[in-house]
Amino acid sequence: MRFAHSLAMAAVFVGAVAAQNTASLSITGTVNPGQTLAINVTSNLPGGFCGLFVGNTGTSTFTFGFNSLALAIQPTMILPLGMTDASGACGFSQSIPALPSNMPGSFAFPNHTFTCQAVVAKLAMTIPTPGMGGGMGGPGGGVPNPGSFANIFQTAVSNTATLVIGNG
Repeated sequence: MRFAHSLAMAAVFVGAVAAQNTASLSITGTVNPGQTLAINVTSNLPGGFCGLFVGNTGTSTFTFGFNSLALAIQPTMILPLGMTDASGACGFSQSIPALPSNMPGSFAFPNHTFTCQAVVAKLAMTIPTPGMGGGMGGPGGGVPNPGSFANIFQTAVSNTATLVIGNG
């Protein structure tokens, strides 16, 4: 009976695939003195955690549990952007200060062009409802209702965009 219960739970988790979610990333401006950098993400996941994966061109796959996350970049860092609002949007705008005219020597940002991709993740788990007879695997062999585990972990991956530092 316990084996049947474990098998039912495994089937529930394997079958808990989220619906296709979408996200869109836009980056305007560059990281240069006197410029304004704006990074905006829109998605269909309100209340999700939003992060910007920054790296170089390539592919990466991250596996966690029964889920995997495929990216179109090889990330070297992850920058948290915050939580998405009620419409699924998240972002910021930052002015890069101009260099003072009396600054000694010459200063320049290192030239590099990064490839970026945003990921919005949301945990949307509901408490399972026991089946007939005795609750969760107790006497009577009740198992949780598989429908209550649907969409446990939802993710939305954006398009790629470039982030230019210096002259790229």
